Amino acid sequence: MRPLTRFAIRLVCSVLMVALSMASSPPLPLPAWVTVELSMDHPPEIGGEARIIGHLSARLSDLPGARYEFGLPEGIEVHGGVKSGSIDLKKGTTVAVELTITSRTPIEGENITIQVMTKPPRSELLREIERLYGSHEARLRVGRTLVGRLPPEDTQIRVFGITVTPEEASFALARDPLFRRYLRLPGKDAQFALLDAYPAMDQAQVKARGVAALHRLKTFFKVAPNGGDDVVRAMVSDLEQEIAKLRYQEALLLLCQGKAGEALTILEGPDLKNVVFPDPLKTARGLAIGLAHFVQGDTKRSVNELERLGATAGLCSTARYVFFDLGEIKRLIGENSQAAELYRRALLLGPAFTLARSRLTGTK
Repeated sequence: MRPLTRFAIRLVCSVLMVALSMASSPPLPLPAWVTVELSMDHPPEIGGEARIIGHLSARLSDLPGARYEFGLPEGIEVHGGVKSGSIDLKKGTTVAVELTITSRTPIEGENITIQVMTKPPRSELLREIERLYGSHEARLRVGRTLVGRLPPEDTQIRVFGITVTPEEASFALARDPLFRRYLRLPGKDAQFALLDAYPAMDQAQVKARGVAALHRLKTFFKVAPNGGDDVVRAMVSDLEQEIAKLRYQEALLLLCQGKAGEALTILEGPDLKNVVFPDPLKTARGLAIGLAHFVQGDTKRSVNELERLGATAGLCSTARYVFFDLGEIKRLIGENSQAAELYRRALLLGPAFTLARSRLTGTK
């Protein structure tokens, strides 16, 4: 074999070994030279103030001329602070930039953001890579290559999703994901909170999906009459939960149409009574039962149901709707001091519960 050919083979093998080494290694993260955090004390209610705070930290070196910019949805007004600016970040220190804002209009699923633009400190990054990967040649090469490919300016972004309605403001990552709706009764100055399982569906869509889910469930039982393996049992359990949630949503829509008796037949019937709902749907069903009795004119039974539900240990944060709805009933029957205390309890669980606050202050 000629020398040139042997050299070419060795070169190909060397490149291949490096490629295999890089491919078999986990992705190599570059050391962070800046950290960005975004926090809010509470979501911005319509007409109320909220604070947004960005925390910026330089980790590897000073970062002169770092730029930041808050992004706000349409309808948000700034009352204090500066939306964008330039700042010199010192290594090992944290700087807070802050805005005070108010929402003037409803907002559905929009984002509040902060962007921070910095020049990558290449020399410090290379030194840190040497320190971290100096004994691993392949990773060291990858790290140097990544630093070389960094753009002249890097952008870090943090996001808060918010929804703002006339009744309440919430974060997108709230612990109670069920959609809220409000029931208004003719001739009564009150709004009652309800919780949807499938908020986007009308009655026809709920029934159609329920029929399809029931058909799939029957198919499973035919294929595996003895229950099947763990996978089949898990799928059957999921289908049973889906059917129960759809029945609950059907009852909710009936209740909103004023058909409280039909709603109660479902809510208290065997289709739902024997189902172990997880929270927050467990709370939601009890809430709907209590309100259905009130719509039927049975105030005593309604109050008993909601008081029992409110005293249940382990309620999730949707308990604020239990306290609020019970407060609405108490207010309607003239028990104003008890109503005020219930509104306060609702606000403790939901500090951005606009409607509860307005009830408490007598402004709505």
